[in-house]
Parts: sequence; structure tokens; C-alpha cells
Amino acid sequence: MDIAAALDDVPEDTTLIRMNVDNFAEAYDILTAHGFTNTRGDKTLDTKSAKAATMVSPSGFRIALVEHIKK
Repeated sequence: MDIAAALDDVPEDTTLIRMNVDNFAEAYDILTAHGFTNTRGDKTLDTKSAKAATMVSPSGFRIALVEHIKK
């Protein structure tokens, strides 16, 4: 389980599942094919250690999609 603080611009608590994947693009395509949308449009959060996006289902449930960069 992950516990995270919400950003100041989020007015309510949010529940989500973090999905760690080996192939971000493949997982992203599967989720979008099932109606999920990216909260950042088509952008991702890219850091030295991971690539991530928060995906939202048609009903509003969120999945934090994360691929950890392996060196």
C-alpha cells in the first residue's frame, strides 16, 4: 500500500492503485483501449528513476501507472 499526500489543488481525498509495469507504452495502450484517460493529457511524469501517469477510468477510479527505469 502507498500513502501519499495530495497536492494543494486537489480538493478531496483520492484513492488509487499503483500499477508497476515493465512496459509503460503497452500498459498505457491497454488502459486507454479500456476507456482510461491520462490526467496530464498525453504527457507523463519523467524522472531519473521512473516514468508515470495517473490514468482515470470512465467511472472515475484512478490507477497510477509507473515504469521504474532499470540501469
